[in-house]
Amino acid sequence: MVAKIAVSAANFAIDKPYSYAIPEGLTVRPGMRVIVPFGRGNRRCEGIVLELSEEEAHGLKTVEERLDEDSVLSETMLRLAAFLRERYFCTFYDAARAMLPAGLWFRKKETFSLTGDDSWKTADIRQKDALVLLQLLEQFGGEAPEESLREAIGDEERFHKAVAYLTRKKWVDARQEFSRRTLGVPVVAVGVPTVMDAAGALQPALTRDMPQGLLVTLRDVDARVREMGRLVGYGCDLALHRGLSLAEIPTFLS
Repeated sequence: MVAKIAVSAANFAIDKPYSYAIPEGLTVRPGMRVIVPFGRGNRRCEGIVLELSEEEAHGLKTVEERLDEDSVLSETMLRLAAFLRERYFCTFYDAARAMLPAGLWFRKKETFSLTGDDSWKTADIRQKDALVLLQLLEQFGGEAPEESLREAIGDEERFHKAVAYLTRKKWVDARQEFSRRTLGVPVVAVGVPTVMDAAGALQPALTRDMPQGLLVTLRDVDARVREMGRLVGYGCDLALHRGLSLAEIPTFLS
């Protein structure tokens, strides 16, 4: 199976549907976004699947990754993109991208790490891909980006099954990166402390014999975190929507 793909790295002079082989285990449909190698250096770039054909795939580069679970562009939208390309002298990719929300083009990057539970080393792991990921994480010092682990497995569906197995066993943790690099917009991190020094939380008479630096969690910590979250939400709404009043903001936070 061969996919005709509009590639983001192609400028108007070389803009055309490029043919890529679809590997076994990867399902793509017209209107989906994918990652493909492009050019002599095989630089990874985004592309949009335009159509599929039963051509011979011998000698073609291969689609590396699917970005969407379903098509984000309908057949009508793809035809409209073709019209815009001819009318306004832009690339097919640029025309298609203009129809989609900006946030759709930025992905949350995940980093996987070992949890510290070494029982997997003596366990009978029948999931071979899961064992490969565990060994690779150990080689990386206990932590590795998603891209490195994907490359080791190769097949997208097998990768997701292995990760689901490892997280279910609690041998691996996954955390997402929210930054300008992954989301495409400035990101501000706000930390809400959930512990405090015991000397500040209790009466002096109760802390006289306590070791210095003892941290405690307040009983109403959940309520405090919720309130701090609302406070941050108020600040964001006031900064981004100058016309809102304090009385209107709670309607967006409820």
